[in-house]
Amino acid sequence: MTLTKKQPCPKKEYQKIGFDLKLSIIDQITNGQISVNYAAKLHGISRSSITYWMKKLRSFEQ
Repeated sequence: MTLTKKQPCPKKEYQKIGFDLKLSIIDQITNGQISVNYAAKLHGISRSSITYWMKKLRSFEQ
């Protein structure tokens, strides 16, 4: 039985999202223009990232 060396998994490349784009996405979601699911698919962002931004913005506003 020979052992084969495992290849490392390639890291996923993430795109930087600007603050202005984050605010416009959150604004569209809160106004009811688009849903979180649609925004995630449209911009290629995870839904959890968008909800994280929304929570962070709420705490920032307070």
